Amino acid sequence: MTVAQVQHWLPEYEDDYADADSGTARIEDELDDLLDALPFRLPSEAQWEYAARAGTTTLTFRGDGKPGEDHLLDDFGDEQRIAAAENAFGLAAMGSANEICADVWIPGFVGAPTDARPRTGDGPRVVRGGGADVYPWQGCDEWLLLLAATRYEHAEFTAVRPVAPLPPGK
Repeated sequence: MTVAQVQHWLPEYEDDYADADSGTARIEDELDDLLDALPFRLPSEAQWEYAARAGTTTLTFRGDGKPGEDHLLDDFGDEQRIAAAENAFGLAAMGSANEICADVWIPGFVGAPTDARPRTGDGPRVVRGGGADVYPWQGCDEWLLLLAATRYEHAEFTAVRPVAPLPPGK
């Protein structure tokens, strides 16, 4: 979600990280308030990864090659730039921001649901992606954070990419 989108649901929201309202919002203390206000939900880890890979089995939706710096999007105000970076599902910048998922953090995938449901329980949530958080790249493989398989436990700020539930029977 962009800063402007978060401000639609939380008018008092201010973002110290974004340079413009069209930049990715990084949510800290307001996360629970935002999730309560949204008519959407968080994706499960499996759903997030499927969306990031756009249905492929490669490292990224573009293949197994190393992504370039052009894969990062800080400003969603340039429609041509966004369109050029979209995957086959029409999603841009998957993996750029650290995005929170519905799943509770558990190291590894042992015991993960096999039907794309989120893991439930107590504790911090899973975060996927985060390549833009270490930009400018220093040449020590920060690009790995762009990969759909990158996951860690939520500790500080996060971006939110909500999903709409499917209508019943779909």
